[in-house]
Amino acid sequence: MMPEAVLTLAILGVTIVLFVSDRLRLDVVAMMSLLALTLSGVTTVPDALAGFSNPAVLMIAGLFIVGAALTDTGVADWPDLVLVAEPDAPSAVFVDRRRALAAVGVTLGMLVVMAF
Repeated sequence: MMPEAVLTLAILGVTIVLFVSDRLRLDVVAMMSLLALTLSGVTTVPDALAGFSNPAVLMIAGLFIVGAALTDTGVADWPDLVLVAEPDAPSAVFVDRRRALAAVGVTLGMLVVMAF
């Protein structure tokens, strides 16, 4: 196997372990892996930065921003508080949380589509 491929797989493995362990923030881990690939010479600086102009990357970044805003303001907790009638009943909590998550998911999807 070529040395660049082995190095890329090693960096990918470390990145996956750091993602799963959740010891560092996800954006920090992603930037560290991008920096490692660039500094090791696997990719060039223009190629590494070209990914930031991809609409999918911008959409995911927008989702993180909207999700953080909804969590910080408490809007993400509101459906759970409104829809759960009896918090002690496990079946009611499960069904109501599924409905709440579906409503939030549809709303977030529409917001992202409208933003772009």
